[in-house]
Amino acid sequence: MTVMYLDFDPEDGVTDTSLKNARRLIDKHGAPISITLDVVKTNFGTAQQVIATFKTDRSIYTHVFNGFSWGYRGEGPHGLQKFLKWSNINVQIDWIASWDAGKGRDIK
Repeated sequence: MTVMYLDFDPEDGVTDTSLKNARRLIDKHGAPISITLDVVKTNFGTAQQVIATFKTDRSIYTHVFNGFSWGYRGEGPHGLQKFLKWSNINVQIDWIASWDAGKGRDIK
């Protein structure tokens, strides 16, 4: 098993930090090979997360972004739209806003 350490900033649900980490991953490894939107249960209800898998030279790396969201037209969905564009997936913000905030989906 290969363990890869990448020095990422903690996202803590902040869109700008998720975008910064996404940019670093895409610049280093290219677009993700898969992207899944997920809704998980927490102690406080539910939380949205984006799970992206990248192929590196010798392994597969999965990163969980928690600063992106969907189901409305705010900062989180606009960040998700930008991340998807960097991943060669062009979608309109109205489409992201229409996604059920309580459900996940596979994107790529």
